[in-house]
Amino acid sequence: MALELSILVAGIESAFTSGLDGADVDTVVEELTAKIVLYSSGAEILMLPGPIQIPGSPPVPSTGQGATLKVTTTDAGRSALKQGIKDQFEEGDPTFMKMAVAVQAYVNASFTIFSATGHTATGTTIMSAPPALTAVLADGLAGSSAIETAGMIAALIHTAYKASAFSGAGVAADAGVGAVSGTLM
Repeated sequence: MALELSILVAGIESAFTSGLDGADVDTVVEELTAKIVLYSSGAEILMLPGPIQIPGSPPVPSTGQGATLKVTTTDAGRSALKQGIKDQFEEGDPTFMKMAVAVQAYVNASFTIFSATGHTATGTTIMSAPPALTAVLADGLAGSSAIETAGMIAALIHTAYKASAFSGAGVAADAGVGAVSGTLM
C-alpha cells in the first residue's frame, strides 16, 4: 500500500472538522494521533541494497533480495506523538513546531521493524528534520481555511516521511541475511 497522502489529508481534515464542530481538545488530539498512526501503517521499505544472501560456500542469492516490507511497529511511539500534539494545542504554538517535533520523534522511535512473508528488517529510521510545519503560519495569517491548513500540514508531513531513511539488517524467510537501507515508501 505504501504511504498514501490522501489517507493523511482525509484524517487531518476529519480531526480538524471535529474540532470545528465542537469536539474538545482531547478528542481532536486522539483523532489526529490515530489518523497519523493509520497513515504511518502504510510505510514500506525495500529489502535492499543487500546483497541478501544465504550463507554458505559460495553464498546463494536469497529470495528476500528486493522484497517489499511493511512497518510493524507503528504503535511504539504513539504516546509521545499524542503528547506532542496535545502540547501543540494546549500551548497554542502558532509555528506548529511542537507537533512537528512530535512527528519526528514518533518516526524515529516507531519505525524499527519491517516485515512481510517471513522476511524481516530490524534497525532504525531517521527523520533528520521535523516536517516544515512553520510554513502553515503564513497561510493561516493569509486567511486559509482549516481544511486548506489540514491539507498543507498533511503534505508537509508526507514530504518529511518520504525523506526519512531506514538502516538495519535483514533476515529473509530462506535464512538469507544482509544490509537493508533506504527511504520510506
